[in-house]
Amino acid sequence: MSFYDTYLSPGDLRARRSALTPTSIPKLPTSDKSTQTPSQILPNLAPARASPSTRAIRQNALFLTGLFGLSLAALLTRRSLRAKRLPTPSTFTPSNAPLPPVEAGLDAFEALSLATLSTVSVFATGFGAAAMWFDIADAEDLRERVRWGVGFDVYGGEGGDGKVDREIEEWARGVMEKRAWTDVEGMKEEVVGKLMEIEAREKSEGTK
Repeated sequence: MSFYDTYLSPGDLRARRSALTPTSIPKLPTSDKSTQTPSQILPNLAPARASPSTRAIRQNALFLTGLFGLSLAALLTRRSLRAKRLPTPSTFTPSNAPLPPVEAGLDAFEALSLATLSTVSVFATGFGAAAMWFDIADAEDLRERVRWGVGFDVYGGEGGDGKVDREIEEWARGVMEKRAWTDVEGMKEEVVGKLMEIEAREKSEGTK
């Protein structure tokens, strides 16, 4: 598999691909197929989620790392400015000593480093605070939030319409158990009719 399929694809897709590989498909007994339940045939495609302690550690670590970076950037900036101002005499101070040499390259690198540290620390603090506020600890939480926001609940949790999801699952199970679908057009008409029925029901419930 590619790098995206291994590390960046959604967790349910990774679980489905790993479950469908020849090495991961369990060998089920073929003697009595009627007693096999759907949970024995199809594995759970929901990815493993982090424990509450692990989630708290991730969120707090990101937020505290940002605060530490901000404190360190402020301390280093103050120290750098103080070191630059100490050798320079005041405006009306009589002195025959020449001004300290100016190292433009080193000063530019130091300013860029401090600005980068400050920017990264601000973003880390903001992301950590947002993760603590919205209870987000990994990429699966972000996907779940997006799916919940658009009304799509792939794992059948509390975010979507559980009644409609269960109805669609029961209908799909009944269609698959018929094992007589040789007419593709008939299957399309059946699917379109079911979707129109659900849409009409939702519209009627919304107008009440």
